[in-house]
Amino acid sequence: MADPIKRDEVIKDAFWHVRALPADGRIGVDLLRRAVRLLNNIIRQDNLKLTGNNRALWALDYASLFLVAKQMVYTVADGLSPAAEDINTIRFRDVSGADNDVSIAPRAFWDAIVIKNEPGDPTVVYQKLGQEPSKNSWFIHSQPSTVTAPSQVLGNDSKSYQCLVKHTSVAENYPGSSQNSRQFWQEGGTATASWVLGTAYTSGQQLVYSFKRPLNDFKDAYANPDMPTGWENYLTYKLALSMSAGREVGQQTIGVLAGLLKEAEQAIFPSRRPNTTTFHNKTKYF
Repeated sequence: MADPIKRDEVIKDAFWHVRALPADGRIGVDLLRRAVRLLNNIIRQDNLKLTGNNRALWALDYASLFLVAKQMVYTVADGLSPAAEDINTIRFRDVSGADNDVSIAPRAFWDAIVIKNEPGDPTVVYQKLGQEPSKNSWFIHSQPSTVTAPSQVLGNDSKSYQCLVKHTSVAENYPGSSQNSRQFWQEGGTATASWVLGTAYTSGQQLVYSFKRPLNDFKDAYANPDMPTGWENYLTYKLALSMSAGREVGQQTIGVLAGLLKEAEQAIFPSRRPNTTTFHNKTKYF
């Protein structure tokens, strides 16, 4: 498998396309800083587009919000993920591990409810969205009158973990040790007990949700794009066009770059291909 391209490789390729890459391949500190800023702006612009029907699977994450008896309002302080920009799905998971779909509605609908403390399993979550995910709030109409607290253990990284679904632990599910453990454990809580092989762990009532997370900026020269392998040309051409605005680049070069970017976009975003209304040889086939 090919290694993903690194941040500075994208930048050097973009400089080459606008004929600004020095012969020795060395880019000055100030120019590099400007290129990094432009590249991260591209990442952030694409991040804004990946919402609603444009959500990308590779930018989705999931988390669990453990419920508290009779509690109606939840914020980041109560366990909501501070990275949850755009909620995709929510499911209520009971102590047996069974999941039931939960609807999502705007906060305004919550305000219209007269009795807000109805006992029962949650079926609707009303959201108040802030300018930042850390300002989001969830309002729950029906709340369990009693809840079971999830099992908590210390992982091999000395962090606390909460059980997401009841299970009997095996070595590869040791929290903090592998990606495999993420389906059974979520970081959080105030665990004091050590994880024990073969122990039956239980989960509490929770809202399991998937969400669109923010795309990561390029932090250093060796950082990979927070995108699937194969998007390197898209980033390179888009960065080169951004650079061309501040340089004396001929219209022919700009036209070539714009064409290459369009081809790269169509390759990774098939929905951006223009729809045709022409039906060739229609009578031959219909």
